[in-house]
Amino acid sequence: MFRLFPNLPTHATTDHPRSLSTIRCPSFRLVGKELEDVPSRLRLVDVDSRLYWADTIITSRKHVHVLVRNLADSFSGIRGFFTEVDERWIRLVLTFSIVARDIDNGDFGVAVQSKFPAVGAVVPWAKANVGAVATQAFSNVTYGPRALEMVEGGLASSQVLERLLAEDDQRQVRQVAILDSKGTVAVHTGTECMSWAGHVTGNGYSCQGNILAGREVVESMAHAYESTKGDLIDRLFAALTAGQKAGGDRRGQQSAALLVVREKGGYEGFTDRYVDLRVDESLHPIEELKRIFKVYDMTMLSREDPRRLIAISGPVSRAIQADLKTLGFYRGAITGVYDARTKKALSSFVNVNNFENRMHQDGFIWKSILEYMKASAKGSSRNRRGRRQ
Repeated sequence: MFRLFPNLPTHATTDHPRSLSTIRCPSFRLVGKELEDVPSRLRLVDVDSRLYWADTIITSRKHVHVLVRNLADSFSGIRGFFTEVDERWIRLVLTFSIVARDIDNGDFGVAVQSKFPAVGAVVPWAKANVGAVATQAFSNVTYGPRALEMVEGGLASSQVLERLLAEDDQRQVRQVAILDSKGTVAVHTGTECMSWAGHVTGNGYSCQGNILAGREVVESMAHAYESTKGDLIDRLFAALTAGQKAGGDRRGQQSAALLVVREKGGYEGFTDRYVDLRVDESLHPIEELKRIFKVYDMTMLSREDPRRLIAISGPVSRAIQADLKTLGFYRGAITGVYDARTKKALSSFVNVNNFENRMHQDGFIWKSILEYMKASAKGSSRNRRGRRQ
């Protein structure tokens, strides 16, 4: 009934066959002898929202019978069966992302999420005053630096994309978005990218993805980006969140990244890496990326609304003394007076937590530091109660 190869996969049945996609495969060589009739294409099958590689598919009125192996295990099985595998086909960066340019200050950014480890090491590329690139699907990572080099050399994003694709015989399994210094975007979604795959573009941005729940993922990202108030970072996070809420990557979540570049925006002005954060492996990578960014924002950036700057006096001073006492930085009486002893304790807390760039010497404090201090004090109190029990 089935054309079985040694040690090849198990048998699965479903009453609800879904979309059937195909993917071009490299040539293989069997262990010990040549195999002349290995099919030139393996099918990728969606069975109840789980992806499988399938060599043989037999359909009937009620069922589809498939020789399959779970996608997560497929390549390890192929490696064990064949002696030669083209490693390019093992790096599937199936994901959704957004590339964008802040029309007000010229910042470039890329945000991405994927059911793939360390997606931030592959997909996002950007250079201040030049542009941004997202390269994914069967990602050709050379697209990133090469595209930025060509844009910096004066080519428009459309010209850059044309050149990259013309030189790549695997262009139909690539997905790439290029944003140039003028905010003009050029995007390519290959015809052999895994369904659903596509993109939506707008003024100075592009949202794209593959193996998504549907077109609504990129449409939701675009709507969130356009409708969210705030700077580029806020809007990129809004787009990622909306994409995931709309279904995201059909396989789930694993990693996420945020890259924003600005001239001399990096640490002490030595690089353009204004924000370069990654979550390489997590059950909830977008939420984890937000948590990490919150700490990074307080430590490295100065983007808090000036209206959140609070005078240290009365109840505020009293709360600071109480929290610092809980945390072990302050040992005096809780008087509500912002005296030298309280200032020294607050300075110590700020230095220990790397918030020096947020410290004010004029009797004011950022609300974000107050909130962080209060949360830390509550956590410390809970830990002590837990140890006593």
